[in-house]
Amino acid sequence: MDIIIVATLLEKVPNFANLTRTCEIFSVAQLVVPNIKIMEDEGFKAIAVTAERWLNMIEVKENQLAEYLQYKKMCGYTVRLLRYLG
Repeated sequence: MDIIIVATLLEKVPNFANLTRTCEIFSVAQLVVPNIKIMEDEGFKAIAVTAERWLNMIEVKENQLAEYLQYKKMCGYTVRLLRYLG
């Protein structure tokens, strides 16, 4: 099954950009962000380079996160919580 990274609770643009590059490198199927317009931010573009062009990114707002995760579980995905300590 494909890997989906959910980054809805991240807040800083550099973190999104770095994560986008990492997801592209490891061929992650999808990156979930709280606001898809993050890709328009100049700081994001500078760090992500062009990784967002090759990565499927979708928007899931924080208030929709629980419902999204439940849906993915019903689709057969395993949900794992990883804590960012940076």
